[in-house]
Amino acid sequence: MKRTSALSRGNYKRLHRTPQETNPIADDNIVERRADRKEGLEPKKPSRTMKSRGPKTTKIRQSARGEECTLMLPGICNFDPETVVWAHSNRSQDGKGAGLKSEDDKGAYACFCCHAVYDRQRKRPEGLSLEYVEAAFTAGMSASRAILVRRGLITAKESCESGDSSSLHRMPTFPHSSVQC
Repeated sequence: MKRTSALSRGNYKRLHRTPQETNPIADDNIVERRADRKEGLEPKKPSRTMKSRGPKTTKIRQSARGEECTLMLPGICNFDPETVVWAHSNRSQDGKGAGLKSEDDKGAYACFCCHAVYDRQRKRPEGLSLEYVEAAFTAGMSASRAILVRRGLITAKESCESGDSSSLHRMPTFPHSSVQC
């Protein structure tokens, strides 16, 4: 039989290395160095730690526990306050970018099912347009901001400065269906 591809290097050499080949600083004095370290004669090297990126759980995100869903997408919402989370806006004007979430004040309370449809993790049912989902999020963001102001997590001035004119936005009508999450 004729070979069609070049021979590849086997794993024999990699699997049968001596400790000195795998660890260039390994030598005969390893036991002595360990003993010195135990006695405190040799300083311990600092371990590498990852940099902290700040708090993951903010007060706004925590406030979603037990809250009602403000998106209430017809045929999708499960109306279960136990599954409500803070859904960040996916719009670039709200600060969303590649690998970046928008700021915490740019979001809405959404149940697991509505959040999955808004984030496009689950397919929208037929008849539910992307425009409707975006309009529902805009209305939900307005309602959520009012709740945050009432709880004192953001000020009314912050709510107005964000350019949130969604309180004037009317939700389009949508025929109710029996689609579930």
